[in-house]
Amino acid sequence: MHRMKALTVLALLAALTVLLISPGGAQQKAELVFSAGPTGGTWTPMAAATAEAIKRKFPELDVLVEPGAALVNMEKMRNDKADLAWSMTTVLADARAGANSWKGKQTDKPLFVANYYPNVWQLVVPADSGIKSLRDLKGKAVGLPPRGNTSLAEGWEWLLKVNGLKLDDLGTKSYGSLTENAEAIRNRQAVAMGWFTTVPAAFMLDLGTSMKLRLIPVSDEDLKQLRELNSGFVQHVIPKSTYTQYVVDEDARLPTRPWSPRLQSSTRGCWAAGSGRCWSPARRSGSRAPVPGSGSG
Repeated sequence: MHRMKALTVLALLAALTVLLISPGGAQQKAELVFSAGPTGGTWTPMAAATAEAIKRKFPELDVLVEPGAALVNMEKMRNDKADLAWSMTTVLADARAGANSWKGKQTDKPLFVANYYPNVWQLVVPADSGIKSLRDLKGKAVGLPPRGNTSLAEGWEWLLKVNGLKLDDLGTKSYGSLTENAEAIRNRQAVAMGWFTTVPAAFMLDLGTSMKLRLIPVSDEDLKQLRELNSGFVQHVIPKSTYTQYVVDEDARLPTRPWSPRLQSSTRGCWAAGSGRCWSPARRSGSRAPVPGSGSG
């Protein structure tokens, strides 16, 4: 089974440890800030649901959910502006190592607590566009994620780099949400959009109702070069059956990122809701965390 890049929830260990082991008796509720995702995305409702699970498990805590994004959230944790946050394992690895965009900003504050679901890079074009590789997008209009989003920084920018291109080599660029990118393709204002997201991707299912689509694969050589930028990348195969009714007529080999055991937290508290799992620090050592709602484990 392929190991996958996972949506990661982070916790500031010092804050949680102090809050979770406070003496009993009459207490004023302690407040935690949970930095989620952009308005309209799935990260905000997921954070709200997780916050409710935390409050049920630890009634002495109050959890305030705020908008955020993977890179923004890491910066907020580095500057003590958030106690919990969503991010990506590669962002976490870079921040703790002071690598790539985190050079000069190394931090040990964010710690891995749990993963929720795999995020896989998916770059899609209309099937009749004639585009079959990333290089074919040179000079073409594209829909891009907002600045500061990992799908832009670690998806588009890094994949363009390993293909000898950069953002400036693309044509008209429309920065926006998943919904806005999909609308640009539907209106023929863009010929491509790409995000790290779930499989199946909601935008693929949405666009597929109005046009035939093609997923742009990532070659073994491109993946090798991506791994030189960040060793967390691995290959993930999307079976053609996932999107058969929409377009895809062959398995798509795409980059994703695995859960990284060296980023585990020794946080004493944990929670479980629905199909989630809760584990102790002793059980976490050297093992993968389960992915709720996924058969991949």
